[in-house]
Amino acid sequence: MSYGIYICPRGRSCFFCLRRYLICGAFQTIGGGIIGGFGIGGFFIELCIMTNNGFGGKPFRLTIIDGGYAIIGCAIIGAILMAL
Repeated sequence: MSYGIYICPRGRSCFFCLRRYLICGAFQTIGGGIIGGFGIGGFFIELCIMTNNGFGGKPFRLTIIDGGYAIIGCAIIGAILMAL
């Protein structure tokens, strides 16, 4: 496994980045995977969504909804990765 961020044309880069983050971090349990996924979703993906929606002139409520889906999805992925 490489130490860089793998960018797949099908949008799988978040999965590999999250997997690498959880393996290298001190996350050993499913709860740790949920917290790690919540952190990735909240502090990386949510900020990208906020920037895109801000420049697109979309309402802030839409940013909260889209960011919430990203945070919940990353938390679920983190739990699944730590369960494996």
